[in-house]
Amino acid sequence: MRKSIAIALSISLTLITFVSTAHAQPPERYFYNTGVVKLGPNQILRLTIDWGDGMVGQVRFGRTMYTPGPCNADGVCKLAGSNMYTGATTLAQGDVASCDVLAAGTYGRGIVVTTSQRVQVSAAIVDATTGTTKVLIGLLLPAKITLTEVLISRLDEKGMTVRRAL
Repeated sequence: MRKSIAIALSISLTLITFVSTAHAQPPERYFYNTGVVKLGPNQILRLTIDWGDGMVGQVRFGRTMYTPGPCNADGVCKLAGSNMYTGATTLAQGDVASCDVLAAGTYGRGIVVTTSQRVQVSAAIVDATTGTTKVLIGLLLPAKITLTEVLISRLDEKGMTVRRAL
């Protein structure tokens, strides 16, 4: 009888633990995106984040690199993209971080994923030889990240590159 009670109690605790784990909400993530940019010679795309909200959180920088695909008779060409992300960096009040995400002569988009929407993310095209800003793309607006993006982000954390059409 004691063994039966012990087994039943053990199974109950396992189910309670599983149910509470299954319903746990992941932290909200916000997605900042430059849109597709074509860089010229000696140009890089630099993303900068100013973490001004005072709450400790995480940021990941990413990029989508595009390669030319087939073109139709009207001259419209498809671009195939592949995503890559940096590891997570923890930031606190007053911290600023930047990352050069695209190299000269490439098509791509810069991406920032954060756990806070109360940050300022800006993008600029910078001259790689002098370090001067050539074009300030400006402040980027956040969008809530979708479940698909979270899953892609988790795959990228494991060192996989995911190809998808945007």
